[in-house]
Amino acid sequence: MLGGVLSGLLIACSAPSAEAQGTAETLLYRNAEDGTPLEAALYLPEGPGPHPAVVVLSLAGVSDLVERMRAAGWAVMVPVRRGTAGTPERLLQASFQDLAADVQAARAHLGERPEVDADRVGLVAQGGETVVGVLAAGGSDPPAFLVLLSARGVPGSETFRHEQRASATARGLAPGEVRELEELVQRLMEVVRADGGTDFGAYRIRALLEAAGVRPRQSSSLPAELEGQVEFFSSVWWRDHVVVDPTAHLRQLRVPTLVLMGTWPSDRLGINLPPVRRALEEAPTADATLCVVEGRVEHAFPGVALEALEGWLGPRLGSDGAAPFSSRPEAAAPPVCLAGAEPG
Repeated sequence: MLGGVLSGLLIACSAPSAEAQGTAETLLYRNAEDGTPLEAALYLPEGPGPHPAVVVLSLAGVSDLVERMRAAGWAVMVPVRRGTAGTPERLLQASFQDLAADVQAARAHLGERPEVDADRVGLVAQGGETVVGVLAAGGSDPPAFLVLLSARGVPGSETFRHEQRASATARGLAPGEVRELEELVQRLMEVVRADGGTDFGAYRIRALLEAAGVRPRQSSSLPAELEGQVEFFSSVWWRDHVVVDPTAHLRQLRVPTLVLMGTWPSDRLGINLPPVRRALEEAPTADATLCVVEGRVEHAFPGVALEALEGWLGPRLGSDGAAPFSSRPEAAAPPVCLAGAEPG
């Protein structure tokens, strides 16, 4: 059953090596805390190094990012999210802390490569991966820097409510059905907060769904059948998606951080931008840049986002790319950033 629950989601998490420019080397390593076997694609630039490097967490295509960073002399490591290689239950059973430990294991493994400068390994996370990226960056061995594209500013419960409301409107549900769906989502979130990740939680979720006249919409990651929805909503992964507040961890960041937000979709920007801005203002890091660019930066790496990334990294790494990575809180935001988005 689990294979059906996450089939769509895991298609989006497939190994990215086939689409990226250059020959990728497959890396095999383990999460040191729970022993989970992990895999990543490594793209190296020309030359012996040691090169600065980034670990990229993304469910979107990474070829544009890989090509641009390799051309600039960066090594790029793209981990495959656990559960992709025929074991989707590994993701459903994983907490966000487990996934953050996966990221830390990837960064540690990358730093052991002779072609890589272990002191200049940063982390880039996009969309749904940004919360795990922030958790990983806040660990005892943080990356040299953190870049977040389309960062989350609210718990997944708020995002899910918003998505279900928008879906109900798009599907043309009657007002009574919309109210029933909203009540169901509210009760589901209450159960997940109280008993998510447990057998009792699964029992309660099943009872709610069986009694519901309307259910949450089907998406690439949410199955349509009852059994699939019960397993999905009662999983450890979904519990953390619902309850983890990204801003609580953003407020703890100490490393240089760039947050890129796109103007589209505007409703998502409106939900996430204010809490992200407040959290960065309160974070201990002295070097935080909030950059809003035209377009969408969640499901791709458009040119405007890559320009912003290069513009932000340049002053902190030196024009020749050989200097140690350094905090530059006085550096101006990249020119492509729209005015008025910086913290402070």
